[in-house]
Amino acid sequence: MSFWPILLMVCNFSLLANISYSKTYKFRDMAVVGDSFSTGALASEQLPLEPDRLWGILLGDEKLTIRQTESVLLPYSSREFANPMSWVMKSFISAVSATYINNEQVSWPSQLASSLGMEEKNLFFAAKNGERAEHAVFQIERLLGFTGGVAPDLLLILFSGNDFCTRLQSLMTRPKDYGQSIGAALEFFFRNAKPKISDGVVILPALLNLVQLVSSSQIKTKVVKAFGREDTCETLRKRSFKPTKSYSPKYQQALSFLSIFPQTPATYCPALFDSKVGTKDMISFIGTLTKSYRKEVRAVVKELTVDLVGGKYPGFEGWTLKYAPSVEDIAFYSQDIAEDCLHLSEKGHERLAQSIKADVWGL
Repeated sequence: MSFWPILLMVCNFSLLANISYSKTYKFRDMAVVGDSFSTGALASEQLPLEPDRLWGILLGDEKLTIRQTESVLLPYSSREFANPMSWVMKSFISAVSATYINNEQVSWPSQLASSLGMEEKNLFFAAKNGERAEHAVFQIERLLGFTGGVAPDLLLILFSGNDFCTRLQSLMTRPKDYGQSIGAALEFFFRNAKPKISDGVVILPALLNLVQLVSSSQIKTKVVKAFGREDTCETLRKRSFKPTKSYSPKYQQALSFLSIFPQTPATYCPALFDSKVGTKDMISFIGTLTKSYRKEVRAVVKELTVDLVGGKYPGFEGWTLKYAPSVEDIAFYSQDIAEDCLHLSEKGHERLAQSIKADVWGL
């Protein structure tokens, strides 16, 4: 056989590969479904675990210089109404979180949207602090209710750890249930949304390895200010994030308020941060559970990809549904973690956005 036909075939294959890899996507808008790891909660260095500081901010005695985002923070949908009291409390906490706790403009969704050339006003946050995979379908409903049923060009779904942030293994979300919740949300989206482009993208970043928050020496030795003194994250965890007996707050109401909102890592994720609950066996179990959650999400992506290509959801045949695995391998350092030793700092959000963007552009 002549050498030239072979060379021509190789060159053509290489050209096609480069075209496929270098294909660019122009997204006009983007929505994010998830929890506090997506809202930028407690990412600001101005929000340490200092009850006096938090209480002073609420009273207006101390300043909190966080620029209010131009992104759209989606409210709860009317179908999420259960009773008047819970509705008022949920709405109140959501409003306080948006004003004082969350820092959406430095969150990974905002940084990703900016790097893709998207205007801030075209970023929709359906994510809410404290929510789990089972809330994904409600978040999709919030999104479609706001857009009038029109699908955003780019949708990202990332839940971090609330599904296992409890005191008992028996109360943690089972992997099958986790996968079914994500699958149901995606099916609800594809069944009810109206795409305005033929080649939109849905990205499901892999679950973060949150076990490293209590196992990494980099993070354990991070020094933060809490309860009137400086301590390492590991020291705080050994005390289950409780103040020392000598701690005396300036505002007597401050400590009581902190026990209600926003609380401490030992309260909202005892499986990792309460030293009496987060034993070595519990942490090992969470590591295994995280891998099982990832496996279920990969299976959902595989199954629904077949449905998309097969035309089960008209208008979405050309859409890409992608599991983004690179997030699994992110090893966070002390500077990536916020002052509460759990959430991501602005730097941590930047690293997460960069990792996800690599997966997006590798489509």
